[in-house]
Amino acid sequence: EQFVDRNGTLEPRESTVTVRGSGASAAPATELVAAPTPEDVSTHNVGTVTSVLAGSLRLGVARVLPSDAAELRAHLDAADQSEVLVGTWAGQIEPRTLVAAAHTA
Repeated sequence: EQFVDRNGTLEPRESTVTVRGSGASAAPATELVAAPTPEDVSTHNVGTVTSVLAGSLRLGVARVLPSDAAELRAHLDAADQSEVLVGTWAGQIEPRTLVAAAHTA
């Protein structure tokens, strides 16, 4: 749920986007990974995708839509082990890939 503060009163706000991930919500975490320090985070832009390396986590983030999972996964070293975050919104009923993520060793 989303809320907007209007003069000190929280009012419900209708969602404009629905986002879901490809992972199983009931899946147990198999490995705990320490959060990277700011020095361990780097980004670079290639075309319409921003690639993020944060410790052992790699992200391919779409800056321009439409995008697809293959385009974003191409920016990850562990493409076959990646998960995706997809979204739909008014006028876009087919899910669009927003982010691909992979944990690398």
